[in-house]
Amino acid sequence: AKSDRPEPDRQNWRVLGVIHLADTREQAIEDCTYGLQDFANYFGAAGFVPLSERTEDTGSAYEFVENYASKGNCCIGTTADAIAYIQDLLDRSGGFGTFLLLGHDWAPPAATFHSYELFAREVIPHFKGQLTAARASHDWAKGMRDQLFGRAGQAIVNAITEATTEATAEGKS
Repeated sequence: AKSDRPEPDRQNWRVLGVIHLADTREQAIEDCTYGLQDFANYFGAAGFVPLSERTEDTGSAYEFVENYASKGNCCIGTTADAIAYIQDLLDRSGGFGTFLLLGHDWAPPAATFHSYELFAREVIPHFKGQLTAARASHDWAKGMRDQLFGRAGQAIVNAITEATTEATAEGKS
């Protein structure tokens, strides 16, 4: 049933996500063996984390984290994984104004700080459009690699040949 209320402004929506990033997905999972299971046991027992209600027979800590991440309720992985995770939230919700990160102790402090740094350097700029020009330039250079390096390589070969010819000629004089 349609109400008489106006459509909400999605720019005012705030979405909370749970993310831990590392240089590789395997490292992110390893990082989270530090505290994710304790988090899940504590909050799952209280009913706040439904996928963690039963955690007794989960195997290794690594397997627990891997299984937890596979449910899709969080993102444990790389910056590319985080971009895909947030894009999925945007697509499924129809858009929102602000993405918030839940602070947690899933990983050791140094790994958590590194995760925040990766998020700040690679994920935020992606959604702010700050990487558009750099990506376009990189894609162009990749596409032109043979032409660019072919000419540059030939110029280097020509310069070496010319210098060698001059040095040889001077040595004979």
